[in-house]
Amino acid sequence: AEKRNPEALRDYNAVLALDPKASHIYVKIGAIYQRQIKYDEAMVYHKKALQYNPEEDLAYSNIGLIYFMQLKYKEAKNAFDSALKLNPDYALNHFYQGRTLIELKQNAAAIKYFDQTLIIDPDDNEAIFYKSYAIGNTGDYAAAKDVVSKYILKDQTNKFAYNNRGYYNKMLSMWNEAITDYTSAIKLDANYVLAYQGRAPVYCFKNL
Repeated sequence: AEKRNPEALRDYNAVLALDPKASHIYVKIGAIYQRQIKYDEAMVYHKKALQYNPEEDLAYSNIGLIYFMQLKYKEAKNAFDSALKLNPDYALNHFYQGRTLIELKQNAAAIKYFDQTLIIDPDDNEAIFYKSYAIGNTGDYAAAKDVVSKYILKDQTNKFAYNNRGYYNKMLSMWNEAITDYTSAIKLDANYVLAYQGRAPVYCFKNL
């Protein structure tokens, strides 16, 4: 069904007129603006929620997501830290904290957050993908390959997964496997430049 945001905002504001300290309503309004990519407006409402209820964990979660989308990773990390202290069982907070730490080049720490995500939600395939990426960033290409292969078993439509596994195979001197993975990425997107760049030098190696 089509989202009717104006009507939703009207009713939420009616609630606030009756109960101005209803912190969870500020979060809901902030989330509407957030989905519309109106981050400044969204931030006002999430911070208002925290003003009335400093333990409104979803406000911290959403603030973290806004900072993440704005590439403000240090601020995002702080917001997710606060959210996780209040609600350590929310998988999305662990997932985005992991992604934030990757951007901050803290890959070993990121892996732990993806592991926690998967403890809470074992079917979160995106957590598996980003865990493999973080492992690869540490230089453990064999382990990264094993993890991303689990992702690919569930989803054969992600060109980035094949491209990453192609890179891991290349770093492990598994030339034929690397070519196969890069080719799979190119089949998914014939304009995927990184896959061509990754595959081209592999043809120059011996023992193909």
